[in-house]
Amino acid sequence: MKTSLTNLEYLSWIHPLKAIETENELTLIAPAGFSLDRVETKYIAQIKRALKKSAPETTLYLSLS
Repeated sequence: MKTSLTNLEYLSWIHPLKAIETENELTLIAPAGFSLDRVETKYIAQIKRALKKSAPETTLYLSLS
């Protein structure tokens, strides 16, 4: 994803997310005060496509810490 976004977009919206992986799940956790709305509306489709390519049977979750 880093190559498909501007540096500012990546640093502002993707880089702050923390990933927790289990066998077939990936949970992306946003820091408190972070707008998950923006990630869900603008970047979630790209995140899902990237995940499907690299780990097709993995389920994605988003949460706010």
